[in-house]
Parts: sequence; C-alpha cells; structure tokens
Amino acid sequence: MVKDIIKNFATPRIIGCSKNGYTPNLVKRVLKYNVIGFEIRADYLLIHNSNNLNRTESMISKSISAVVANLILFTVRSKKEGGEFSDSYRLKESIFLEFIPWIDILDIEINELHKYKQLILSAKEENKCILASFHNFKTVPPINYVKQLISKAQDLGADFVKIVGTANTTKELINLIRIQLEYGDSVPLSVMGMGRFALISRVILSNIGSIWTYGSVGAPTAPNQPTCKQIYKLSKMIFGETK
Repeated sequence: MVKDIIKNFATPRIIGCSKNGYTPNLVKRVLKYNVIGFEIRADYLLIHNSNNLNRTESMISKSISAVVANLILFTVRSKKEGGEFSDSYRLKESIFLEFIPWIDILDIEINELHKYKQLILSAKEENKCILASFHNFKTVPPINYVKQLISKAQDLGADFVKIVGTANTTKELINLIRIQLEYGDSVPLSVMGMGRFALISRVILSNIGSIWTYGSVGAPTAPNQPTCKQIYKLSKMIFGETK
C-alpha cells in the first residue's frame, strides 16, 4: 500500500521532520511543498519529558493525530545514529508496539534490526512497513559497505532502506549519487546527505530515484537539514515540474 501511495506523488517526495512534534496548523502550512508524510521522533519527545512518561505518550499521540491523514514514519532513534535514545531495546520495542496501530512505517536502524525480529513480524502482520536506516555523521560510507548494509536489511525484512551520509566535499556528494544510481533499482532506496551539501544532495537524489527525502518543518533533526520549502523550491528551479 505504501509503495502505491508513493507512486501517486510527483518528485520531490518529502517527509516532514520536527524534534518537537506537530500541530494541525504546522502540517497544513507545509503540505503544499510535496510533503507526503511525517516522521515522528519518539526519542526526542522522550528526552524532553524523561520524568513524565504519560506526557511523552500524550505528545506522541497529539502529533499522530495532527498528521494522521498522511504517511506516518515512526522511529526511536538511537544515540549511536544521531538520536537521543540510549535505553534498553526492550523499552524501544514496547514504544513501537504501543503506537503500531496508528503508524505506517517503522524506522529501525540496520545495525539493530536483528534485535527486533519479533517486532518486525508483528508489524508485517498488521500490514506495516519496515524502513531500515543507516546514518554516518563523518563521511559517506564506501559503496561496497552500503551494498552489505542493503543486503543485511533485506535479509532481515526491510521494505525500504535509508542511507544517510555526511557530504562536505564534491567527492562525497558524487558517492551519494552513485549509491542511489547503483542500488536504487534493487530496493526502494532513500539516499541523502547531511553537512555542506545537505540541501543539494536532497534535491538531486529525490529527483533521480530516491523514494523520498527529508526536510524540517520545525526544529531540524539532522545537521544542516534543509526545510521542506527549500527542497521543494530549489527542486522546481533545477528540475522543473514533474509527474
């Protein structure tokens, strides 16, 4: 179902991001920029309300209610990959399970997928999708390493794969493009950059095959993360109108 929804949207397809969750007004303002869904970052909401689990659950629920008519991606991002979650995998699993009825896609780090085999099975029984993600905050990983990551993700049940690298040089930007071009036909792949070339990488890649890219609609969730508006406007300037 998610793959069919994606096909109905023109590029660039953008996932909205915010550390602080969403309100109906915030959502309404960004939908005109090809925003097809929103990422719920439970790890940020948890850390902001670490002493009040009920408040965290309430904030997550309010954000889900605000974006419910769109694709909902849900993650509890680990500190090792740029998030705020450092507790047990059992707690992480329980958070996913609590909100699984209302979300479409579970975003789980590729390097942690093996811990969540039962969660993945449960998600698929509920017709949910798995997005397996990898983030490198120093550089762009080598092509051969990315091939191994993609293979691992597919073996463990991923429906989509997200590869994010840090592109501060032209060579790193080119390597991100190579990843998308070489592997985008073998798996639904979302590739993008952080760092100096964060904006241009997201514009280019979202127009040459990346299933979607990410832009901020509130407080950014990654270094140099551009806004949805910036990605959309520059994309139209470079690539024109697409279908």
